Amino acid sequence: MVIAKDEFFSIEPVGVYSSLKMAKKNMKECQKYISPSHEKTTAFEVVDMIMNKEASFIQWYREATSILENETKSLMDKGYIDQLIGEDGEFYYTITEKGEKLEKYIKSVVPNVNEDMDP
Repeated sequence: MVIAKDEFFSIEPVGVYSSLKMAKKNMKECQKYISPSHEKTTAFEVVDMIMNKEASFIQWYREATSILENETKSLMDKGYIDQLIGEDGEFYYTITEKGEKLEKYIKSVVPNVNEDMDP
């Protein structure tokens, strides 16, 4: 089920069925309980799923972590950041002089970048 309001939306699974026939039957039943004020902003969709497959979040997390690790290594190799190890044993990163120069250059040539980069 997808619920949308203005620019916000949420997606909630409302059932998992072993056949398309059963899914459509339950979807029609669910539609009966949607209040008139929500009819235009609520949609149901039947999605084909593979049983016992690794959660898509896990795959996404692995891919995102790999990209982040590769990009961080690239920034270190190029001398833009240095890696530190904190007292807690965690890794921390600090920008180098070369990285600061690059940051200043980017801010000077990209309009409004300060709004997006500064905390």
